[in-house]
Amino acid sequence: MTSLISTLKHTLTQRLREHTPATLLIGLSGGVDSVVLLHALVGLRDEQAMELPPLAAMHINHGISQNAADWQAFCETLCNVWDVPFHCAEVTVEHTARTSLEATARDKRYGALCAQAMSLSAAVLTAHHSDDQAETVLLQLKRGAGPKGLSGMAESSRLNEVDIWRPLLGLSRVEIERYASDHQLTWVEDESNSDTRYDRNFLRQTLLPALQERWPGFTRTVTRSAALCASQQSLLEEVCDERLSSLLVDDGAIQIAGLLAYSEAWQQALIRRWIEMRALPMPSNAQLEQILRIPYAAAGRQPAVVIGQYSVRRFRDKLYIVNNKQDCDATQLTDAMAVAVDKPVSIDGMTISLSFEASDEAEQLFTRDPTQLAIRPAPLTLPVKPRGEQHHKPLKQWCKLWNMPPWQRESLWLLFDNDEAVALLIPDTLKIVPLGREEGQRVYLSCK
Repeated sequence: MTSLISTLKHTLTQRLREHTPATLLIGLSGGVDSVVLLHALVGLRDEQAMELPPLAAMHINHGISQNAADWQAFCETLCNVWDVPFHCAEVTVEHTARTSLEATARDKRYGALCAQAMSLSAAVLTAHHSDDQAETVLLQLKRGAGPKGLSGMAESSRLNEVDIWRPLLGLSRVEIERYASDHQLTWVEDESNSDTRYDRNFLRQTLLPALQERWPGFTRTVTRSAALCASQQSLLEEVCDERLSSLLVDDGAIQIAGLLAYSEAWQQALIRRWIEMRALPMPSNAQLEQILRIPYAAAGRQPAVVIGQYSVRRFRDKLYIVNNKQDCDATQLTDAMAVAVDKPVSIDGMTISLSFEASDEAEQLFTRDPTQLAIRPAPLTLPVKPRGEQHHKPLKQWCKLWNMPPWQRESLWLLFDNDEAVALLIPDTLKIVPLGREEGQRVYLSCK
């Protein structure tokens, strides 16, 4: 048994002990690494050397190279010969000002792989190896990354609720190429891999060979350092999560007084973890410093740090993460939108559903005529009476009583039964506040 097969069996045994997906979906570019991974898995399957879920392979056609169609055909033929179900997706990769072509292509590739994996209830397997890991760590070092970035790639991670496994991460490029030669495999060569204008190719073609010639164990030691950084990052996240749990309130905001009880270094770590838990892009160091200054702004001010499509804002004694409002579509600009039972509608980032059947996530409302329901923008001057309250007050006054942050008041919606408001909808929190009458035809409103 070769060291590659032994490593593959050991790694997969660990992963499958933790979770057994319905399928193993191999990312197949047609290059030597992915061809070797697929060949080794087919061998384990055919020789019944271990119990594996069914295999499938997926090729992502980026459409960048003039040879893209040939690579796709090669992968499809290979899968037919090896009796592996083949899937393919074409993606459009456009260069943007702030994102490299490599990064954009990677995001598109993983997006397509995860979408296919979700449809198959599969785990995605990629053929990354220790040389790829060294390149990743060096790129992160160039960007000034901390322990998280310097951890490189994990053997097992999750993306978009899909398991991503890298079972060859402990092996070198030399070992993979030796396996390919021993088994007389064929593969395709991406001509762009020799283009040193791309950062990763520059490292692969120019810098890493020099480093490995000077220090033959360089790749192995970088991989070890990445593992140590990953271990330290895991401990940091564990402590951060414990401390955050005491700082967060029901609406996901951070209590400023509790945050300021920690050192500045811990404040930075807690803010980063808070944002990461929302699966949002990390702020730059300069933006993080601005966030830490928010608590010291004068009373009555509403400071905000804008980070792409979200902002960090202060209201009273808390910090909030707020989605920045995008340009409204025609639906959002409509004065009124009819809502019918069992016909969900989308507006302002919400999907609103009405039903005659009760459910745990739905609010019970009372209407005179459930066929005459419509959603309209909520005027803050309109008097309303939340269920259980004694008097009508302008909506603006209720918002103040509820300590509703100002940005939430800017996009409120009301569900009307003819001209009577029966529910308030708050898009930022997906909350429903029943209003008005407490008798009539029962309907159940949910918002997600």
